[in-house]
Amino acid sequence: MKPLFFTSLTLLLSATSPFVYSMSPTNTNIINDLKRHYASVKKLDKLNVTYTKQRETIFQSNRLDQPFTINSEYDYKFDLGKKQFYLHQVHHYPGNYIFNDKIVHQHGKTVLYDVNGFTKGKQLEYLDYDTSDFQEDLYSELDIFSANQFLSMATPSNTTISQSQQQVAITFKKSKQDGITYTFTRDPVALTTIVNTTKNEKTEFTNPKIHNGLSVASTIRHYKKGVLKSTVNITDINRIMGIKDQTLAIPQGYGPFVDGTKKPLEWVTLASNLYLINHVAGNRHVMVKQDMKGLTVFGIPRSNDTSIQVHNLIKKHLPNKKIHSVYVTHGHSDHMGGAAYYGNLGATIIADKHSIKALKTFPRFKKDAHKWAYKALNHGQQINGVTFYAPKNSHSEGQSFAYFPQSKIIYQGDFLEIPADNSLPSHMADVEREFIEFLYQENIPYQRIVGHHRNNNMSPKVVNAYYNLHHKNG
Repeated sequence: MKPLFFTSLTLLLSATSPFVYSMSPTNTNIINDLKRHYASVKKLDKLNVTYTKQRETIFQSNRLDQPFTINSEYDYKFDLGKKQFYLHQVHHYPGNYIFNDKIVHQHGKTVLYDVNGFTKGKQLEYLDYDTSDFQEDLYSELDIFSANQFLSMATPSNTTISQSQQQVAITFKKSKQDGITYTFTRDPVALTTIVNTTKNEKTEFTNPKIHNGLSVASTIRHYKKGVLKSTVNITDINRIMGIKDQTLAIPQGYGPFVDGTKKPLEWVTLASNLYLINHVAGNRHVMVKQDMKGLTVFGIPRSNDTSIQVHNLIKKHLPNKKIHSVYVTHGHSDHMGGAAYYGNLGATIIADKHSIKALKTFPRFKKDAHKWAYKALNHGQQINGVTFYAPKNSHSEGQSFAYFPQSKIIYQGDFLEIPADNSLPSHMADVEREFIEFLYQENIPYQRIVGHHRNNNMSPKVVNAYYNLHHKNG
């Protein structure tokens, strides 16, 4: 008999001897042999895994005509026996914004804290994120775990198998129209691709390397509709004895916990004919200004549903007032996602020329954006009593902010990200320095900065303290 299948098991995880097949191995043999091959994965219950991830984006980029690569680093530690895990994740965005969070889980609770104090300050947050969620996120990046997880559900009755001399493809049929295919090479045995036909997704595992006796694919590529969405590079894998107590401990000085209760939209009067709406899409803020022609809405986050909720609140407090304009701070997806509702309503979209271009090319608006009315603003231009500034910055080309001179209030998105508790982050983004220095240079008198994200009341005292903490020598 000629050995066709697992004649050479080089994967160091397996303690199984080589298999010898007949010319037509059965589905049962193939699945059982694969299960034996990956059986020792179940013993890997204490590991430290680190990797980097890169994903390109246009609608979070600092240049609309040039994708920005969001670089992330991940450090995973888990002890399944004690039901403990630790995750440190760092994400780099345009303008040198750095999201730096740690997540720890023990005693059945998962807590997140912000290392830089950028989004949450010193507040802690309970997460609805358990061991199974943690494993799903990590295992999707490791071929040995993905294979073992699939094989634990695979049987000859719920799979179909196709073979060649080099590989075996096993399709798990969840229904007549739905299937996920896992493809393995024969020699050496390794998972190479996962294809989900329903979601039109594909994961490739390549470049196998040995980390402390474990052979895993070190490069993982995720595709959606044939487009590369992210690339993962495994940097290290280590067996550990457990997770140290100090690693799972919350550092001193943190607290209290964020109030996780979902809050209804809140209407606040800021000045004559100027209003603030809080708790939009959770922790965002929208402003509304009334003038002789009607209303202008400042900020259109996330989705049409969010815009509808905002408009319903506006109609409750300002009945029979028409929204004639909406203002977009910049062309990032989370700052223009609700534009379609207002555009289709007939409101004029006020934005700089780069953000208007972003709106017109945003895939979600492909069918409607060309029909909307636009007003391109210029730096320093005043429209209906509001002055708009579009200083050059490193976060987004064309990004602007609105200044209400009568009330001395600034409305901005992504220029400044002091957290809601007004504690001072330990890292200042480049774009924040640029923004504050622009306010100094232009000598713009303000009493309050309303951020689109999180903090709706940043005072000059807090802003100056933040700047001095990082740039006190100029």
